[in-house]
Amino acid sequence: MVICGEVQSPPDNGDLIAFRLLDGPSWHLGIVRRVRFIGESAEVGIETLSVRPALIRVDDGREPVDMFFCDQVLRGEAVRVIAPRGTIRENAPLFVTSDGRVSKLKPLEVSMDGRGFELRVYQVM
Repeated sequence: MVICGEVQSPPDNGDLIAFRLLDGPSWHLGIVRRVRFIGESAEVGIETLSVRPALIRVDDGREPVDMFFCDQVLRGEAVRVIAPRGTIRENAPLFVTSDGRVSKLKPLEVSMDGRGFELRVYQVM
């Protein structure tokens, strides 16, 4: 992957970033896993989380919040949700409207903390 353009400073390990492949039509979402400096430039290794992330409004019973969904909301499937750290209540279900219907998301035990964000996995009921 080639990152073009002027950047203030390279990302750090664990940063959540949006990126686009060279001449690619859509944005991807990923986590920086390594940064290697070569002279004045840097090579960045990225673990791709989603090739079609969606920003979706979610309600946890307190107030609606926009969160990134790495996967489609499909009944019976698991979805990975990314939110700013501290915005997701632990063990609380989420409710989301997708494709004209409301779905309840049951939290699973899988989670990951990153730099300023958390990734949680939910079962779509």
